[in-house]
Amino acid sequence: MKDFSKEYRDDIRKCKDIDIETVKSELDALFEDVQNYRSSNYYKELMRFCARFKQLAPFNAMMVKIQRPGCQYLLTSRQWQKKWNRRVKPNARPVVILSFQPVSYLFDLSDTESIDGNLSREEKILDAIKKQYDTKQEVEKKDLDILINNLPTLGIAYTDGFRAGAEYAAQIELLNYPIEIAIPINKNESIKYNAHYLISVNETLSIGARYASIMHELGHFFCRHLIPPYGADWWSARRLSYADEEFEAESVAWLICERLNINNPSEQYLAGYQAEMIPDNVSVDHIFKAHNEIWKLLFEQQYAKNSFLYKKDVAFKMEVDKLKKRTLIPKLPNLFDLID
Repeated sequence: MKDFSKEYRDDIRKCKDIDIETVKSELDALFEDVQNYRSSNYYKELMRFCARFKQLAPFNAMMVKIQRPGCQYLLTSRQWQKKWNRRVKPNARPVVILSFQPVSYLFDLSDTESIDGNLSREEKILDAIKKQYDTKQEVEKKDLDILINNLPTLGIAYTDGFRAGAEYAAQIELLNYPIEIAIPINKNESIKYNAHYLISVNETLSIGARYASIMHELGHFFCRHLIPPYGADWWSARRLSYADEEFEAESVAWLICERLNINNPSEQYLAGYQAEMIPDNVSVDHIFKAHNEIWKLLFEQQYAKNSFLYKKDVAFKMEVDKLKKRTLIPKLPNLFDLID
C-alpha cells in the first residue's frame, strides 16, 4: 500500500503548530456560517474533495475547497518548477493553506505554464493525477499488523476472536476487567500496562474488512463517543444519538480508506444517507481530528514516549518516566567483585 504519509505528516506538523482553537471553533464555526455545508449532498462532495488531496491534511483540503472548488492538482511555485518544469503564470491567484509561515501559497495546474514549451507534459500530469486517484490498492497483512501493533499505544487491546453474525463487524468497549498489553519503549523493549479499551473484530472478516472495521471503531474512540476510563480526565464524552455516532465513525473510516485508495465498506453507508441536512451534533472538526490521529498509526511503529496514552494517561506517563530514569542511572560495580 502506498505510503502517502511523508507529505501528509509534513502538512499535519504545520497545522499542529497553529493555534486553530482561536479561529472560532475551527471547522464547526465555519459550517455554521456557511449553511449549505450542512446539506447532505454538499457534505458528501466535501468529503470526496478532501479525500482527493492526499498530500494535505483534511483541514487544509477544506480550505482549498472553499477557495478553489474546481482545482485539479496543487503545488507550491518551487515544487511546480522542480517536479514538472513549470512556472506560475503572471497574476495567478494562489490558494492559501496553514503552514509554519503561518500560511503557504499553492497554485493549481491551470495557474502554471511550461517553462520549456513542452505541452505534452501537461497530459502526463493529468494521467499521473488520475492514476493516483483511481487505482485501488489492496490491504496487505503487514498493513493490518502495523495498525494492530500500534493499538496498545492508545491503551487499546485487540482480539479477532469476536464471534457474531455477519452484520457485526467489530466493536470497541471500555474494559471493566484487566487485560495486559505490551507497549513498545523502543525496538527491543516494551512496558506492560493494563488496557483501558478492547477492540473485538469478527473472526470471519477478510484482511481489508478488518482494517476498515478497526478504522470505524477508532473513529468512535477519537470522536469521543466513549466514556473515559474510571478516574481519568482524558475527555468529556460527547452526548450524541446512536445514529450520529455511527455517521461520524463511518465518515472517519470512509475518509481514511478513500485517501489510501483501498476498498471502502463505508461507501454504501454514506451513499445511502437520505437526510437532507447533516445533524447539528455531527462535528466535521472531530471527524478530521480523528482522521489525523489514526493516520499516525498506519505506516510505522509508534513508541510509548510519543504515544497518545503517554500524553493522556498520567499513571502511564509516570511508569514510562520511571523506567527511563532507571535506564539512565549507571549501574555501580559490586565492591566484592573488585577484590581478587
